[in-house]
Amino acid sequence: MKVARYWARRSCTADDENGYPVTRTVLRGSDISLADAEHQAKLACDQISQNIRAGFEPDWYEYDRQTKPEPIEREWFNEAGVRIAAITTNRHGIPVLNTASLAFVDVDLPPKKKPGFLAKMFNKKDAPADDPNIAALRSWVRGNNTRSARIYRTAAGLRYLITSPTFDPESADTARLMEHFNADPMYARLCKHQKCFRARLAPKPWRIGCAGISVNAVNDRVGSGSTGDLDHYREAAKRYAVCELIEEIGTPPRDELTHELVRAHDEMCSVGSGLPLA
Repeated sequence: MKVARYWARRSCTADDENGYPVTRTVLRGSDISLADAEHQAKLACDQISQNIRAGFEPDWYEYDRQTKPEPIEREWFNEAGVRIAAITTNRHGIPVLNTASLAFVDVDLPPKKKPGFLAKMFNKKDAPADDPNIAALRSWVRGNNTRSARIYRTAAGLRYLITSPTFDPESADTARLMEHFNADPMYARLCKHQKCFRARLAPKPWRIGCAGISVNAVNDRVGSGSTGDLDHYREAAKRYAVCELIEEIGTPPRDELTHELVRAHDEMCSVGSGLPLA
């Protein structure tokens, strides 16, 4: 998991193969100390400078190239003392659940037509129970009695929480799982790059009239470069839910840690509250 308590930023400049100076800035994290994070950043800069001079460098502007520092709000560790999950705050001020092996899959669905007059009158909601995406998940779970999952409706589609078995976010099996369930490709790439699965736990600010929030957070502090009213966003977010449980498939695992993570997810997402989704 690319979740760390200490972060360091470092810039480096090197001449490329044509003699033009190229500057790059990197962020590297560490759970040991700030000094160790600074050391990791220096090592990364040394490697980047070497790549620039050699004329080889990955696409720097690709969506998921840069790890983004996020303050840690809550953590879970296994018996060996290894962090297996953490709630962090991303650059938009949104709390995010990061899990090392408990797989989340986000599926975006095409926008549906606005409900008609009668549907509005009776507060009728779209029921995606017969959606082919859900049928595919049901079939996958029922194909093996060790599998289980929870299906949620979100504002833009579906969220699957695979409660059994566990997955490695960097593995080929996970890539196939994401593809099989039509996961959002950008989300799938982000999980692989961050070496963890990620689930948003609060509404997107721009969906609830709080656009413009940008959090500059390093080493568990919100920096002076932050913009937008975080307090206003957090208060407004209480009036919305992130997702709503549709159904649970298979026999859930019995381990308490998985149950605790599911409870934390559902509680922070206001599952079962009846609030509008955002």
